[in-house]
Amino acid sequence: MVYFVCNRCQETIRKCKVEEHSHRCGSNSFSCVDCGKDFSLATAQNHSTCITEEEKYQGKLYNGANKKENPQLEWMRLLDEAVAKNTDTTLKAPFEKLMSMDNVPRKKAKFINFVQNCCRLPNNIVEKVWAVLEEVRNKQIEERKKRDEALREQRRKEKEEKERKEKEEKEKAKKEKKEIKEKKEKKEKKDKKEKKDKKDKKEKKDKKEKKDKKDKKDKN
Repeated sequence: MVYFVCNRCQETIRKCKVEEHSHRCGSNSFSCVDCGKDFSLATAQNHSTCITEEEKYQGKLYNGANKKENPQLEWMRLLDEAVAKNTDTTLKAPFEKLMSMDNVPRKKAKFINFVQNCCRLPNNIVEKVWAVLEEVRNKQIEERKKRDEALREQRRKEKEEKERKEKEEKEKAKKEKKEIKEKKEKKEKKDKKEKKDKKDKKEKKDKKEKKDKKDKKDKN
């Protein structure tokens, strides 16, 4: 179900009620509550599907998950879900009547009084309608809790993975730095040894030449 907010009076309305609301309010501009895009009366009628709650809130790691939804919109979603899940045929007509109404109260006492007055229903039927709404609401709360727990777990795992990668990168950089240092020290040691060997060889050669020269002189 797609929902809109009237950009003139800020009332939240179902897609099926947009045209009726436009005639009453005079507005020709409506914003989709899920994707946030603006629509005219004509284009709003063609906006039949939108991003789901899961796509809206779980994309990019629970994007917007902490944003509190409009209470009236939550209530409308609850009514729509209750209508879809209701299996009691005696409650079909009352729910259809509620779907056609705006600003249905959210509190039990006001809701029961409103439905009794507007729908002319006996108290036991009204109580059944409320019981269905309560059941759906409790399921929604439980599902939201599970979803939030799953998202928190996902967030925790991603944080751990990020920390693990950062640790690996630091250890890798440290290892590379150590290898570079050891390689440099090894080269310096090798160069020093070669220099010493070269010096010793030269000294040995000079000493031999000096000795040969002396021996030759003594012989003469």
